[in-house]
Amino acid sequence: MADTVTYTPIATNTLSSAASSVTFSSIAGTYKDLVIIAEYAGFSSGGATTLIRLNNDSTTNRYSSTNLDGDGSTAVSGRYTSATGQPGMLMGGSNYGYGAGRAVEIFQINNYANSTTYKTVLSRFNQASGMVQAIVGLYTQTTAITEVTITTYGSRTFSTGSTFTLYGIGA
Repeated sequence: MADTVTYTPIATNTLSSAASSVTFSSIAGTYKDLVIIAEYAGFSSGGATTLIRLNNDSTTNRYSSTNLDGDGSTAVSGRYTSATGQPGMLMGGSNYGYGAGRAVEIFQINNYANSTTYKTVLSRFNQASGMVQAIVGLYTQTTAITEVTITTYGSRTFSTGSTFTLYGIGA
């Protein structure tokens, strides 16, 4: 019989006003992986790109990501590093001109408490417009993750009512 995996809710933040970022801090190292489910009620200014920042680290050359996007008729891919000016790991969103509508993004931070390996983040982003993305990111530090910030890139914001839930994954 296969082992069961448990999702333990750690924290939830539902925005009562628009915000450009949400932070989960003081994350205990008692789980195998972390999962964040972000349910975006929308974005300001016609869409947004999300970034994830680990341990409040915005140092250049520590983050990279590769994405594959599609909307049923067009596919696009891209590769980004923090050397190009993003203060974190570029993840999902409207980087190819998709609208400001509702969206869901699921982040998985693998082996987050390990202090001997770089950290991998996987993201799946689905927007009401029909656009979907799969993203893999790398944080080139071995420090255990105790803080995660999800932010928009530029001056855009997450709309009121957006909900962010952090889960610890045990095995």
